[in-house]
Amino acid sequence: MKTILALLLSFAFAFGASPLYAANNAERVELSPFMGYAWFDDDLSIDDAPVFGVRLGYFLTETWEAELSGYLASSEYDGGNDVNVFSTDVDALYNFPGYGNFLPYLGAGVGLAGVDPQGESADYEFTANAAAGVRYFVTEDVAIRGDIREVHIFDDGDWNFIATVGLSLFFGGEMNDEEPAPAKMAEPAPAPAPMAAPAPVDSDNDGIVDAKDRCPGTPKGAKVDSSGCELDSDGDGVVDSKDKCPGTVKGAKVDMAGCEVDSDGDGVVDSKDACAGTPRGVKVDMRGCRIDTDGDGVWDEEDKCPTTPKGVPVDKEGCNVKKVSIKLEAEFDTGKAEIRKESYPEVDKVGEFMVKYTSTNAVIEGHTDSVGSSESNQALSQRRAEAVREYLIKNFDIAPSRVTAKGYGEEKPVATNDTPEGRQMNRRIEAVIETVIKQ
Repeated sequence: MKTILALLLSFAFAFGASPLYAANNAERVELSPFMGYAWFDDDLSIDDAPVFGVRLGYFLTETWEAELSGYLASSEYDGGNDVNVFSTDVDALYNFPGYGNFLPYLGAGVGLAGVDPQGESADYEFTANAAAGVRYFVTEDVAIRGDIREVHIFDDGDWNFIATVGLSLFFGGEMNDEEPAPAKMAEPAPAPAPMAAPAPVDSDNDGIVDAKDRCPGTPKGAKVDSSGCELDSDGDGVVDSKDKCPGTVKGAKVDMAGCEVDSDGDGVVDSKDACAGTPRGVKVDMRGCRIDTDGDGVWDEEDKCPTTPKGVPVDKEGCNVKKVSIKLEAEFDTGKAEIRKESYPEVDKVGEFMVKYTSTNAVIEGHTDSVGSSESNQALSQRRAEAVREYLIKNFDIAPSRVTAKGYGEEKPVATNDTPEGRQMNRRIEAVIETVIKQ
């Protein structure tokens, strides 16, 4: 539609000096070949396509016209098969004279549309349409015509849009644009003495006389341009008299008072906000970004230790933490699952560690040498791990869910099984327990 209006305006400027031809067209015939483009409803599965056709109209009065039209559009289905769409319409148009060489109109009518797929019989449907358009008269018998219309298919409920431009040729009728012969008049009386021309009126006192004032009623004292319209010096869409923030950056979004918008309410206007969407209420820097004063990766509003030294590891609350751990090593006699007395101090250290650091959990690993079958060694290693687990639970009141026993049998030796010393080292319990604490 914008393209068609642009074409019509181009013709209007090209023939702007022409005399007025859009006069009374009563009893005239209009023949109008046209071309344009059709946008089909998605439900039809037909590609949009160029359209060609012709209209034949008859002006019943100066304003009412009856018109018969037909058009054809050659297109394709979405699947690629060719299809022809054609329609014949009968319309009633109401014209609006009085606009110089322009003759706008509105119209409505009914018709019959056909869809003719290649290799198949055509399908016909009744339609209704509504139209709007304008003619620009180049001469009294020739006009440029632009037309847009919506076409509704009754049975399917589909809506289609057609925009066209064409040439209208007029025949017959009487334009009635000749001036009547002047009546005989008596000798004129002597001309009166010339009167002084009335002083030009400026009703809103903006310095622009009413005849040239395109914006009457300007508020008193407001600055205006040569057309009498209020100035908007910074081009933000808010006139200067209502602009509380003159000099707004070009292109910036503003509110009704002409002030830049701060969408996230952080005190930094959108045009300068490098971190849009900041949570409401948090402190931000000059760029609108949240602040991390000590550079530990935790925003100030979430940082419970705001002066952490740079480079020090911190937890999610921004506080300095350190890693603490303890290692358990205990040995057993051959074929036995009882903890050696000399290993009690080592196991006690683990118990005390877990009591102190309640967030820790432990996996006790049991191991054996290669003496005996792998099945018996697996069972023995599990019993050894269970023995340490039960010791910790019983003697240090540690929750059972915090301690797990896992037997590995002879799968993970730490020394050779070919010597008594090596086998003794392989009959062992191991565990490494770690946690992180605040400094």
